[in-house]
Amino acid sequence: MTLLETMISVALLGLLGVILMQIYDVSRTAYASGTGQIALQQKARVLMERISPILVRALPPDESLPAILSPAAGDAADAIVFSVPASDFNPRHPIYTEARIRRDDDRSVVLDANTPLVTEDDRVLGRDIERLRFAVVARNVVRVTVDVYGTARGASNQDKVQRYTLDGLVQIPYYSKN
Repeated sequence: MTLLETMISVALLGLLGVILMQIYDVSRTAYASGTGQIALQQKARVLMERISPILVRALPPDESLPAILSPAAGDAADAIVFSVPASDFNPRHPIYTEARIRRDDDRSVVLDANTPLVTEDDRVLGRDIERLRFAVVARNVVRVTVDVYGTARGASNQDKVQRYTLDGLVQIPYYSKN
């Protein structure tokens, strides 16, 4: 082998090394972005799964009042106030209390209710939630929108903000008979 052949071989190996490093960097960035997006989706989905059964328990205090006290139909708000049974439900002497699901200042979603249905462990429904919106679409349907933000390491080792929005409808079965 001559010196020229050796130099060409080394140059080609160097070029292949650079190409492989670029492929590795792109795949590492895609992996970090994908796992970050999956984590955001999971956080929003878990929060939605915790909110839905609580809203399904909403009952109107009497036939003339709605189960959802706030927001009003057609409005959107960052909290929802609804009526729930205060204790074990007794149809002859029902006692109701107000419950509220809201986003706290520390980006936690909390349930405020004076009912034995809620223990202290159940009070915090989710953490690191950027935005939470409720809207009453129909008498028996509530739209819940959850926005979650997170960061992932992008190209050039810079943090990239990722966003995920989950929008769902919760039907309150009490009204379904009408």
